[in-house]
Amino acid sequence: MYARSTTIQAQPLSIDIGIAHARDVVMPALTEIDGCVGLSLLVDRQSGTCIATSSWESIDAMRGSAARVAPIRDRAALMFDGSARVEE
Repeated sequence: MYARSTTIQAQPLSIDIGIAHARDVVMPALTEIDGCVGLSLLVDRQSGTCIATSSWESIDAMRGSAARVAPIRDRAALMFDGSARVEE
């Protein structure tokens, strides 16, 4: 199992919108990508820190998904009204 974590520093008023977007758009989009096992989202409403972690069957699946995941991540950051930092 391999993971890619994205940290988004969200604006407090956009957190509920971002959570709904992750549930309704991001999760379905990721599950269509071969090798994706799932997605978790942790949110600290007080600080605005959001950590989304996608899980992958193999390192090849994770790395191979990078181009497809980038625009999904960028849109999610916009929905949270924040910026994203990625770690693999």
